[in-house]
Amino acid sequence: MTFVKIAGLLVVALGLISLEPVIPSFGLLSVLGMTLGAAAVYTAFSLDSAAGWATLAAGVAGMPLAYYLGFRLMRRSPLVHRDRMGTGAPARLPQPPPPVPGTRGTARTRLRPMGMAQFADRTIEVAAQAGVIEPGTPVEVVEVQRRRVLVRPARDEEG
Repeated sequence: MTFVKIAGLLVVALGLISLEPVIPSFGLLSVLGMTLGAAAVYTAFSLDSAAGWATLAAGVAGMPLAYYLGFRLMRRSPLVHRDRMGTGAPARLPQPPPPVPGTRGTARTRLRPMGMAQFADRTIEVAAQAGVIEPGTPVEVVEVQRRRVLVRPARDEEG
């Protein structure tokens, strides 16, 4: 009957060790499992030297297996999946190309020098080439530097 208790202690110890990667316990389950494993080995050695060495060998061989099974269980754990959700960087949607020089639009906010301007069906961030441009003023794209769009007040075509 004592060998059943020793085997039970060892199985519970390895089970606790395998749960360590799945349940966040900050090492408590591993320490408890190691303590139960040590108790199983101590009890086995108190009965018989051969039983003690066999229990120690089973514990040493079973520990990597227990960790392996724990990491396999971790992939299916809802605790791990909930932790992983939201940790990734937000997906960046592809941006349409900026307007080309000469494109006309309307200032939506005060440009001093940065602000928003409407070009056809898009509102984008722009920079005034010089000075302050009031909302509602027609603007014209002067230059595009990477994604920075420089605008100036649009000139009348008649003059």
